[in-house]
Amino acid sequence: MALNKEKISIINTKGYRYYLIPGLSEPLPSVTSILSTISKPGLISWEKEVAIDYARENISKYIGNIENKNLDGLHEIFEKAKKQPNFIKTRAGEFGSKAHKFIELLLQQNFDVDVPSNMKWIYKNFNDWKNEYNFKSFEQEKYLYSSKYGYGGTADSIGLVNENLFILDWKTSKSLYIENLLQVSAYANAYTEMTGDQISNAGVLRLNKNKSGYEFKIIDDLNKHFITFRAVLWLWRFINDPGSSYIK
Repeated sequence: MALNKEKISIINTKGYRYYLIPGLSEPLPSVTSILSTISKPGLISWEKEVAIDYARENISKYIGNIENKNLDGLHEIFEKAKKQPNFIKTRAGEFGSKAHKFIELLLQQNFDVDVPSNMKWIYKNFNDWKNEYNFKSFEQEKYLYSSKYGYGGTADSIGLVNENLFILDWKTSKSLYIENLLQVSAYANAYTEMTGDQISNAGVLRLNKNKSGYEFKIIDDLNKHFITFRAVLWLWRFINDPGSSYIK
C-alpha cells in the first residue's frame, strides 16, 4: 500500500540522495543517484571542450597586455577554466528545477498563471505537447519506491496520454539519454509494486528552453529497460553500499 508523501523523507549524504521509508530497515537510494553510475563519454568530452574554450578566450585577452601582468593571472584563468563545466551544469540544473516547479504550477492551476520571461518557451512547448497528446494529469511529484528491489524516486507526473495511463518525466536538457529511459522504467515498476495496478506506459518529455519544439520518447519495452536498470542498481550498490541487505 502506498504511504502518504508526508511520511516519506529525503536525505542527501555522501553525494547521493536517499528516501527514508517508514517500516524499512535501510534508506533507499534514489533512481537518479543510481543512474549516475552510467559512464557518459559525451559529457566528459563536453567538459574538456568547455574548459579549453574558456581558457582560450580569456588567455587571448590576457596576452594582449602581458608585459604589464604577472603569471598569477594565467594561473587564475586555468583554475576558473577547470570550474567552468560545473558552473554551467549547476546553472542548467537550477533552470531545470525552476521549470519543473513551473510545470507543476501549470498543471495545478490549469495553465491560468503568469508566465515569467525565462519560462515562455517552456510554457509554449509544454502546452503544444499537452494538446497534441491529449494529456491529462492525475498527480505531480509522486513519491515512488520499491521495497522489493530497494530504490526510491519521484515521478514528475502520472496521467493519461491519449487515454493511456503513463508515468512521465520532464527534461530541459539538450538531448535525451539512455538513463532517462531506465529512470521512468524504474518508476513504472515501483508504481505497480506500490499500488497493485499494472502500468504499461512511460515516457520522457524534453522541452526546448530557448526555442520552439519538444521531443517525446515513449518507452517501447518497459520490462527490458527495467532489467537494465536492475543491473545498474546492483553495480551501484556493490560499489557504494556493499553491506546492504539487498545484495546478501
